[in-house]
Amino acid sequence: MGDMIGGILGGIGSVVGAGIQANAAHDAAQSALTGYRYLTEGPGAASTTASIAGGQEAGSTARQLLGLEPLTPGATNGFTNYLKSTGYNFNLKSGSDAITTNNAAKGILNSGGTVKALDTFGQNLGSNYFNNYLTQIGGQQTAGQNAISQVANAGSTGGGNAVQPIIAGGNAISTGINGALGSLANLGSNYFARAA
Repeated sequence: MGDMIGGILGGIGSVVGAGIQANAAHDAAQSALTGYRYLTEGPGAASTTASIAGGQEAGSTARQLLGLEPLTPGATNGFTNYLKSTGYNFNLKSGSDAITTNNAAKGILNSGGTVKALDTFGQNLGSNYFNNYLTQIGGQQTAGQNAISQVANAGSTGGGNAVQPIIAGGNAISTGINGALGSLANLGSNYFARAA
């Protein structure tokens, strides 16, 4: 009778132990997904989403500026944003006014030299501003790409790390059940051997 009680208790212990291991594995799996959840649901989600959206917008603007994406009729396009955001128009007007005022004071306002000076100034200003603006857009695109990579890496790592404890928990339950059934089978075998 003692063997039977011991076998039953051993089987129950195996199942309970397996359940505890499975719960611990579940908790470990949830913890493994914490980084991904933080980036997609936590306080960092808004920043991550904004970085991704900014990167996408920057990409569209760069494609418009380079003539790789058609401009949307009636919408503010990349070139208009460029002129507004950089102070280009203000600097172009200020520089042009300085050249014309200076040349007017010299009495050569309507000369070819004034036209050449205005043209050179405008081209140099435009080139410098445009290159700086493209560099800033590239930085925004990089920030968006980095945010996408962070979410993808956190999801991949969290998912991969979460799978292992889940598998371990399943294996623990399987081992516990097999142990319990083995103990019961041995009890039954012993019982029938004694009865015979």
